[in-house]
Amino acid sequence: MLSSDSVDQEAPRFKAPQQVNRSIASVHLPRSIVFEDTVKTGPQHLQLHRAAASMNVSEDTVKTGPQQLHLHRTAASMNVSEDTVKTGPQHLQLHRAAASLNVSVPFLAHIPEQVLQAMALPSPYPCDNLNEGDIRKDTCGKSLADGFDPRNWSKDVPHDPRTMRLKLPIGSLPCCPTPPHCNAPVCRFPDSPVLTTGASATCTKYSAGVNFAFMVHPSVWPAYYGAGGSYDLDVQKHWDVLGIIFGCQNFTTRNCRSVEPFDLAIDLGADYGTTTERLSLRNFARDYIMVDGYPGNKYTFEEHFGNPSFVSNWSTWMATYPDKDNMPRFEFLTYALGNASDAGGILDLCDGRTPGSPTTPCPANITDVDSMIPGKLSNEMQIRFARAQSAYIKIDVEGMDQAAIDGMRNLLNETRGTYADGRTRYLVDFMMLEFCPSCMEKVQKEKNLEQYDLATLVKLIESLGFEVFLIGPRYLPLSHGSWNESFNAFSYSPQNSPLSANYPGFKELVCPGAWCTEGNLFAADLFVMRSSQPHATQIKLALGACVESREFDLMDPQYVMPEPEKDSEQSKRHGYAMPEPEKDSEQSKRLRTRI
Repeated sequence: MLSSDSVDQEAPRFKAPQQVNRSIASVHLPRSIVFEDTVKTGPQHLQLHRAAASMNVSEDTVKTGPQQLHLHRTAASMNVSEDTVKTGPQHLQLHRAAASLNVSVPFLAHIPEQVLQAMALPSPYPCDNLNEGDIRKDTCGKSLADGFDPRNWSKDVPHDPRTMRLKLPIGSLPCCPTPPHCNAPVCRFPDSPVLTTGASATCTKYSAGVNFAFMVHPSVWPAYYGAGGSYDLDVQKHWDVLGIIFGCQNFTTRNCRSVEPFDLAIDLGADYGTTTERLSLRNFARDYIMVDGYPGNKYTFEEHFGNPSFVSNWSTWMATYPDKDNMPRFEFLTYALGNASDAGGILDLCDGRTPGSPTTPCPANITDVDSMIPGKLSNEMQIRFARAQSAYIKIDVEGMDQAAIDGMRNLLNETRGTYADGRTRYLVDFMMLEFCPSCMEKVQKEKNLEQYDLATLVKLIESLGFEVFLIGPRYLPLSHGSWNESFNAFSYSPQNSPLSANYPGFKELVCPGAWCTEGNLFAADLFVMRSSQPHATQIKLALGACVESREFDLMDPQYVMPEPEKDSEQSKRHGYAMPEPEKDSEQSKRLRTRI
């Protein structure tokens, strides 16, 4: 079993290019190298020169030495001028670090059509189940030819965000264990590695400054700037990794405890269950608990997951078809979430705070998670909670995520025995939550808090024993020595939005389209993992958080790639098309028997 401890040493430090921003003055990177592909020319050169000087960054350039050509190739692959890369005793380390910070975009013409479709569009879905006004209707049942092909963009057709994402660096991309419900190439079980980690069992950390520099690079920032949350391509990376490590979709070749990676999935801020839909399609958990503060979502839930006929039909779309005796249980609670000090209050989401929302009062009681789970669950779900060995939590509560976490300390401290090495085994090791700067600002004002931002959120989560990562091309660590206040300042600045002058290329990506608008729409997601989790190093390597991590590569042996000229039957066999539902094997049924 791999160690979860990352090596303490940091990779060599250097600063990736960015347009002028006030936060640059707060970044202190001694012995850094500034990647100046956008610096050497243009009207902002002098300002960037001063900014570099304020960071003790020398702009001397040395191009001598036998490895000059090698440096040139490395720089070219990053759109970086090689004249800023220095030689010297740390040259080899710098070269390796530069290679792992590749900001080049994928050559889409080389990606097989079926794989490109999987990466660009949502997985198959019963479109008739979508309500009127659901934005998923725009893409449900569509193909690349319906205006979603990133290779054939038109200035006259609105740019879909999923398509836009493929015009940016992919970063790491773990394979898909539950086709067709992923945005990645299918895993080649069992004949090749299933994680993009190579042979390394070590995760060497980049410095906080290097991670920040990568995030704000002009070629990278639009990929982190999720409007309404991080892009599906990036979110599903950790779902895939967790599915590979803890689940069992390949029954004949893997020794697994169960099909599902988790016994419970807890969806806080669930609306009527849209994230739960996506998780259940990939057999992510045995049972699902949903909580939302808008009472109207309970009615929709009753028509969907609260309806046995709907669940029976829904199960035919799952990656692995469940037998009738082991169908997942879905349960919904109507509560607004906060911490203990918020409990007892009332939240009315129909009070006009959200444009276009209903105006008829729709109050919901505010409670903390520990007062609700497991105490307010049905008797049957309480039994299932008690015997559950693992739970995954998703949180999206409009800026109240920090308060919600503060109110679930008991849940996060739930234990389930020990691991083989004696370490405590916790019920909850993994979470995903939203980071919405504008939402947090509203909460801070409403509650009159001195500070309530990304820094306080990361500090709280770290104090509870978890590591925090910003989801994107690379999962950027924000805790355990990786914090930099520049993450805070940059995230809250409206000057880094799609139409700002700081990122002129960003506008070309989003316009025309839904995000072609002024203002700070930035909202991303955070991945949270318990630092003592035995597979922590393996997971960080696969998600691109380490120097040793690998970038997306079509030749990666973990992928199975369909031949472009083959017919659709081969695509179905590899999971690139939705196969007809069929019953599981007897071994599959046995794996689903509840422990």
